[in-house]
Amino acid sequence: MNYLKERNKMIGLLVVGVLFLIGVFYVLARSGNGLFLASFSGIFIILALVLYPLALVYGRSQIVDIFQSIRIGARRPFLTKKIDSPWRLFFTVINTVIALLTVVFFGWIYGAYTAYQKLQMLKSYYVK
Repeated sequence: MNYLKERNKMIGLLVVGVLFLIGVFYVLARSGNGLFLASFSGIFIILALVLYPLALVYGRSQIVDIFQSIRIGARRPFLTKKIDSPWRLFFTVINTVIALLTVVFFGWIYGAYTAYQKLQMLKSYYVK
């Protein structure tokens, strides 16, 4: 794929993220709950809102892999020793919730990093 075409696609996705952020700001301003975005943690929320469209396009496969790995794979935080344990359903639900929260809160990082790697790889092949 062409470097300039891919770069323009990423810029377009960042513009979509900024428009999404403006929409979120508008909704928070209408409801009066937007003061928490002026804190240090608000910077991360703003960054995540802007980068999420980029993450969904470029990091979707990694996000799904992380979700599956935490939910049913090798990174399960809660396990039962026996297959017929009465806690098995409860632990499965907890693992799914932890996997979902991990993907929602940190998925934008994986996607943004994957997009950056792809752009750097295409830039190394780009000849002016």
